[in-house]
Amino acid sequence: MKIIYPNYLSRTLNFVVQALDGIPGKYYAQPKAKLIHGQHVVRDGQSNSESTFSHKLVAGIEDKFDRANWHIDKQYETEISKQIIFRNEEKRATYGPTFNLLWDTAPSEHEEFYGIPDIVIHAGQDDFQQQNQLFIAELKTTPALAQDQFDVDLFKTAVYHDDLLFSYSAFIIVNVPENDIRAMFRAYQSNGYYLSGRRGMYIITKNGYGNPTRVYRIN
Repeated sequence: MKIIYPNYLSRTLNFVVQALDGIPGKYYAQPKAKLIHGQHVVRDGQSNSESTFSHKLVAGIEDKFDRANWHIDKQYETEISKQIIFRNEEKRATYGPTFNLLWDTAPSEHEEFYGIPDIVIHAGQDDFQQQNQLFIAELKTTPALAQDQFDVDLFKTAVYHDDLLFSYSAFIIVNVPENDIRAMFRAYQSNGYYLSGRRGMYIITKNGYGNPTRVYRIN
């Protein structure tokens, strides 16, 4: 992981960072509450809605792009199907070893391997031209991010980047200390899991509202 300072970020990534920094603090964490036997119970600690955060982030990116007249032809989508398909022997040889290892270690994540990225900015589901695949991202907002969850999402990001040929691909991690993210990345590498060799793949971190956003290039 190599940190990239704001002056060296592309315009697209700068807008992503600005949109992330613009999300109000109330979307980073909320009180834990649950309806139990008809009673509304508030518990100790805090929770967050990854889906809500994702939608706020996508709306913020679209607003930044629109104001700058930047890629205004693109669609800004969340959780659309982009299946990971091992369609030939080359793909199975490339991704198969990591896929098999992660399948065994992350049983709660099985369904995620078949690919619903959290954020997609492209020309549309019917457009496969490389120049129109702009930005794709996985997002995690839970402070208690487990190693297996990290591994699965980083692997998926790498596969999306290679298979779908997006200009920029990112694993966005919110509410997790950078030292923890670095340690999880080192563990991912030490296990020999797949990483893309194409330029343009990043990890973007922000450890809570009011903390700086960091962009790391991983290839």
